[in-house]
Amino acid sequence: MEIFALSGEPQYRTIDACRLCGARSLTDILDLGTQPLANSLVDHANGPETMIPLEMVYCRECGLAQLSVDVDPTVLFRDYVWVTGTSASTREYCEGLADWIMDRVAVESPRVFEMASNDGTLLRTLADRGAQVLGIDPAVNLATDATARGIETIPDFLTPQTAEKIESSRGKFDVVIARNVMSHVPDPLGAIQGLSRLTVDDGLCLIEFHSAQTILEELHYDSIYHEHTMYHSLQTMRRLMATAGLQAFDVRRSPISGGSWALLSRKTAIAPPMSRALTDALEADRLSGIATDAAWVEFGRRAESHRDQLSREIATLAEAGKPMAAYGASARSSTMLNYLGPVVKDLQAIADASPLKHGKYSPGVHIPIMSPQSVLELGPQAIVLFAFNFEDEILRFLKDAGWRGEVVVPFPGDPRVFAIDS
Repeated sequence: MEIFALSGEPQYRTIDACRLCGARSLTDILDLGTQPLANSLVDHANGPETMIPLEMVYCRECGLAQLSVDVDPTVLFRDYVWVTGTSASTREYCEGLADWIMDRVAVESPRVFEMASNDGTLLRTLADRGAQVLGIDPAVNLATDATARGIETIPDFLTPQTAEKIESSRGKFDVVIARNVMSHVPDPLGAIQGLSRLTVDDGLCLIEFHSAQTILEELHYDSIYHEHTMYHSLQTMRRLMATAGLQAFDVRRSPISGGSWALLSRKTAIAPPMSRALTDALEADRLSGIATDAAWVEFGRRAESHRDQLSREIATLAEAGKPMAAYGASARSSTMLNYLGPVVKDLQAIADASPLKHGKYSPGVHIPIMSPQSVLELGPQAIVLFAFNFEDEILRFLKDAGWRGEVVVPFPGDPRVFAIDS
């Protein structure tokens, strides 16, 4: 395992074995080039940045798709700009998820712990339903704000060591939750052991993660960035949970990230009966070919072809003289912008609803980020919708604002271009 020191800047290491099973049977899938850290927005258009290889590999032994490098997690997460509660559709989803969790807990006022709880959006909805909640998140800015808003949040990473401290001071919990974080951690075995340690016997563990099947079938290569070290299928996540005595028994689909799973397990030595939803989903997972390196190598080929097609669509609009902007300054958009090449120079600005991002510039390509209303005031005649997973919500906003023009939606499938003219 090779360690690279970047002149006092963040360190990264190149892996030589699978993060999940330890096998040294890794196949190259997709090389997205050398890219900046996707959530490291810059304050100045010419600010210095760290550029790190962004490559996906596949373990032929256990079927886990993953990155070829680990980046220092302190650099990635200590000051974070992605806020769960920014999107109305995400807040609405958390309401339904909270009901699903509460329906499966045996106690009336369960003790709930969430790893990487962000701004506390889900914990707040659970607290409204009578739960006693505690969060942990390494982003000090988000943890401090959540605590000030009444959702106590420890500003730290969850490791076996921090789990031991929390257990000593707070005890165990009826429900532990890790949403959209288990794909981020460089030590998945340590993280799952920490969650298990904090779970009471027969307690529940909910892990939500971007579906590798969806990534594969809908070509979500934009979800590949340095925070996401692993791309789990139901089988690989189920296997990971089982290493810590967490037996999966139910699942539900999630709209987060354009297609995710919320996988529910129980801490028990004896596996509980699996729901029909989980058995059906596991079979679909198997039939998708997700556990074959051939499917992932083809994914890499399709990603390159899609990139070229999207570049042509944007170039065509630019050649027609249409002023262009983008919508969505997410980590996913950073991957796309840095992979698309010179064509992105034609984008005037990126609209984003999060005030934390306004006045900053996108990593690598240095496009200014503004509020949606400010971007519309620039008069774009075409908008590239990088935040495609919020397409309905964003199109409603554009229509209500009276905007008319061409919209480019990169995913799912081939890029789509259509007009909003009424």
